[in-house]
Amino acid sequence: MAPEANQKTVDVNTVDTQTKGDLEPVQRSNQDLVLGFKTPEDCVKFRDILTDVNYTDHGILEALGADDILSIHANDEALLLWRTRRETVLDVLIRLFLMNQPVEVEVAERALRSLSVEHLTVAGLLQGNGSEVTATVNLLPYQGLLFAFDPPKRLATSLAQDYVMGVGKSSITLACHTVRRACRQVLDLGTGCGFQALFAAQHSRRVLAVDRNPRAVQLAAFNARLNGLEQVECLEGDLFEPVRGQRFDLIVTNPPFVVSPDTRYIYRDSGMPGDQICQRIVQEIPEFLEEGGYAQMLCNWVEPSDQDWHERLAGWFVGSNCDAWVMRAERRAAADYASTWIRHTEWSHPEEHLRYFEEWMA
Repeated sequence: MAPEANQKTVDVNTVDTQTKGDLEPVQRSNQDLVLGFKTPEDCVKFRDILTDVNYTDHGILEALGADDILSIHANDEALLLWRTRRETVLDVLIRLFLMNQPVEVEVAERALRSLSVEHLTVAGLLQGNGSEVTATVNLLPYQGLLFAFDPPKRLATSLAQDYVMGVGKSSITLACHTVRRACRQVLDLGTGCGFQALFAAQHSRRVLAVDRNPRAVQLAAFNARLNGLEQVECLEGDLFEPVRGQRFDLIVTNPPFVVSPDTRYIYRDSGMPGDQICQRIVQEIPEFLEEGGYAQMLCNWVEPSDQDWHERLAGWFVGSNCDAWVMRAERRAAADYASTWIRHTEWSHPEEHLRYFEEWMA
C-alpha cells in the first residue's frame, strides 16, 4: 500500500472514456432478502403509521434527548432503553427500527395499528423469535425521507459480505455538494440503500440507481416505494454496464473507494488494486454525460511519495476535454488509514486487528 490516501470530491463535465478490468464477482448471500408489501396500500399504511407518531428525525431526537440522529447508534444502549421505557408507539418503533432491539409480539401489534406483525413479517421487515420480534433492517428518517438498511451487527456475522450501509457522513457530504437543478435523467452509481437516488428524485424526472450488490438493489427499491418515489428505477450490475447507451444530466457516485487489500465487503472493497476503481469511474463517466452535465463523486486516492498529487490526479483527465474540480478534503498516513477502516468492520473481533493491519500495510 502506498504511503498516503485521501478523501475527495470530484466534479466533472463532458468527455471521452476508456475502460479497465472488471470488479471482483459478487458472492450472493445464503439468506436472500425479500422486501416488499403485498399491496401499495400496505406500503402507504406503514409510511402513515410512522408519520402519524412523528417517527421523523426531529421526533426521534426529541424522544431520545439526542442532538444528532446519525450518532444515536453510538450512544449508550442502556440510556436509550431507559428513555424509551414508557413504550409509547414511538418508543416501540424506535426500539424496533432504530435500535434493532427485540420487542414482545403483543407490544409490536399495538404499535403497528392498521397493520399487523404478520404484515411486516411477510414484507420482510420483521422476523419472529418465540414471543418476540426483531426488525431485519434499520429504518432511519432523514430530512423528510425514510431509509431502510442493514443493522451494523450484520458485519459481525457470516452474512457480512453483502452488508448494505446506512446513512453516513460520506453520504451526506456528497449530497450537500451535489448540484441541485432540474434534470431529465440522473444516475446514482453504487447506490447502496438509495440515499443519493432518493434525494435526486426530488428534482429529476427519472433516476436510475445501480449497484452490483443485489441486496442493495432490493433495499434501494424498497426505499423508493416507501417514500412514494415512482421515478426511481433500481438496477443490478457492474458500474455502468446496466446503462450502456444512455446519457444523464447528473451522475452521483459514492463508490467502494477504500484503498484496501481486502475483498470481503461489497460496500467498501472494489477488488481492484489501489485507487483504480476511482480512476476507472472518472475516465468512464464522460461517455454517459449529456452536454453540460455534471458528475459528482467521493473517492480516496493514493499519493506516492515520488509524485505530486496534483500531477497524478490531472493524469486521470488527460484527453477528456472536460472541466474538473478536485477538492482535497483530508490526507491520512497509511497506518492511520488502515487502522480506521479495520475498526469500522472488525469491532466485534478485536483479536483480528493485528492480522488485518499487517495485511493492509504489506
